[in-house]
Amino acid sequence: RYKFSWSPLGVLKALRSPSRSIRDFSELRVSRPWDAISSYDAPLPTPETFEVYPNRDSIPFI
Repeated sequence: RYKFSWSPLGVLKALRSPSRSIRDFSELRVSRPWDAISSYDAPLPTPETFEVYPNRDSIPFI
């Protein structure tokens, strides 16, 4: 199982910050990341589905 290693307070603060990321090969800008929550099916030996959201400005990390 996935181990939650981030600070829960940090996650909540990130949800209040505008974000910039790439989705479907296009730049996605949202003022409230919870508006862009989607699911991700992780290709693991035992498949799991995660809820994901853009986190602040992710473009420099690509």
